[in-house]
Amino acid sequence: MKKRNRGALRFQQKTSRPPLTREQCSYLLEHLPKILKIGTEFEINLPEPTAPLQEKDSEACVHADKPCVEDCVNLETCLTTRHPAFCLTRSTGKFLGEDFQCPAKDETDSEACKTCPAWMLNCRGLSCSMHTPYCTVCPSFQRRGRTVEKADIRRDPESVRREMRDLLTPTGTLGQVGASGVLEVKKDNSLMYNGGIEVPTVGRRIHWNSFYNMCKNIIDPIVENGGFVNERCGQHYHVLAGYFQGPEKISDLEEPLPEIVLANLHQLHRRYELAMFWIMSAGASMESLTRWARFRQSIFRFSAVRSKMSRVQRELAQNIICMGGAPQNGKYASVAYHFCEFDGKGDVETFHIENRIADGCLSPAVAASWAMLCYALVMKAVRLSQYGIMEVGDQEFTERVKQTAPHIIDGEHREWGGGRFADTSGIGPFIPFLRETAREMVQLLKPELTNLGPSFNILMELAERPCSVRLVEGQSWEDIERDLYGDYAREEPPGRGDNEEEVLEIIDLAGIVECEDVESWIEEVAANLGQDPNDVAQTVNELIGSGHYRWSDAIGALITT
Repeated sequence: MKKRNRGALRFQQKTSRPPLTREQCSYLLEHLPKILKIGTEFEINLPEPTAPLQEKDSEACVHADKPCVEDCVNLETCLTTRHPAFCLTRSTGKFLGEDFQCPAKDETDSEACKTCPAWMLNCRGLSCSMHTPYCTVCPSFQRRGRTVEKADIRRDPESVRREMRDLLTPTGTLGQVGASGVLEVKKDNSLMYNGGIEVPTVGRRIHWNSFYNMCKNIIDPIVENGGFVNERCGQHYHVLAGYFQGPEKISDLEEPLPEIVLANLHQLHRRYELAMFWIMSAGASMESLTRWARFRQSIFRFSAVRSKMSRVQRELAQNIICMGGAPQNGKYASVAYHFCEFDGKGDVETFHIENRIADGCLSPAVAASWAMLCYALVMKAVRLSQYGIMEVGDQEFTERVKQTAPHIIDGEHREWGGGRFADTSGIGPFIPFLRETAREMVQLLKPELTNLGPSFNILMELAERPCSVRLVEGQSWEDIERDLYGDYAREEPPGRGDNEEEVLEIIDLAGIVECEDVESWIEEVAANLGQDPNDVAQTVNELIGSGHYRWSDAIGALITT
């Protein structure tokens, strides 16, 4: 085993896990951007059914002073279902005589309650998560001479979800992206109110504008319907090479991904785990800058230097414990590998990782930038794999991580009840380290982020002041979006000179080739177009600077990258 230093990063080389050759690295750097996909899961709360409408036409019903306004659509269902959780006798313990015993085995045993003479409805009224105002279906609803058909008065969660399904037209299949990129629209019982709204998307190829527009088209209409985020909301990101687990396995990977790449991705996640908790935080107070870590537990203690990734996967499955105190296949790790499959050599046959760190987010630009970060880490892992397996850091670095972690990764094993906040009240002295590590991470990924819209600049801004800090300072989500994305949105795309289309036509049709250098090519193009060479040179420099075009000595012309 050899140790090698590469600036701040150090590597170990093991004969059993050889580094990538230049040829292997070149192949993966060219192949993976064409096949990797990224998907996300939005988790957003919805308002209480009694929350007021934002629309101007929101006057109350003319019967608003009558008791019927508290009636619930679900009353008949509750009376017929006879759920043990809604039994007044069971909840108060006042049974029919001393010898009477509740027949329900547990909170879900509705069948036993259907014939029980002691069952009484314990209606919780407006405080019930299932409460749906009867006004939403009442044929007598009227406001100032208008009937319910002339104004949308419904704001109950199921109505919002139904409206979002109609708007977003989810495909229901992972094999089709669809117009909105949405897989499905559903409820998640951990969200407010009545399950809020969860919107998983179909994995799509990496492209800033496409991903940003998808995020915006999902977030904006939900927010218009009262959607909001808090400590119950998270944003998950899936990075994968397409695959199908049928009778015959289908994979976009032409050959298994070398295990060392996944190992270095894991090591990157370990080194920068705190940086990601910081840069992806969205709490609204300094005492709780982020949510608890129960569903995104730290992976720092699981090393890929001493263990192959198939073993790390097993270690996570055995040690990341959540629901009911039982293992969950490692799915609640901050970065989970339970979807990955390995061949007999330990290389990756199915590549699919899930980053669960991010808090709920209502800024499309931030959500898209976080996605680009997850992708960039994969591509950086490929480059690093030429030098061995990356170490997390020296003893000083690991000590600082251990000192900082409890102040931002909190609540991994906290019991249910109370809020789902992380206790970050003692984070103050550790913020400089978090900022330093976050900046280091984003700078390291700059080559991979360069052509991904404004993601590098946005992530650098978030490294200094994440959404959480901005919210604490009084900014709204609209302010955050405007600050981080406004200037970029107003910019003209690079290279939009008066002669750009003409220059691009010459490039696309190979109209001028076999020039000795780019200066000669510019002169030939200028002569062909009858334009000033300085103007053509400016356009060419902007095209090259965009990263989408480069000079080719072999062809003697500008070509696409």
